[in-house]
Amino acid sequence: MAGQGPCLERLPEATGADEPVVTTITHDHEDRVRSYRLPAEEWQRR
Repeated sequence: MAGQGPCLERLPEATGADEPVVTTITHDHEDRVRSYRLPAEEWQRR
């Protein structure tokens, strides 16, 4: 998600969404968990 910071802040205003939804299609459970953890960690840093 590096370099995507400003997009995260503008997303609710641009879409009218009140919460983000992340969908990941991957078979491996660890990869799926990581794909959700990465944006969550980035969001917490803000």
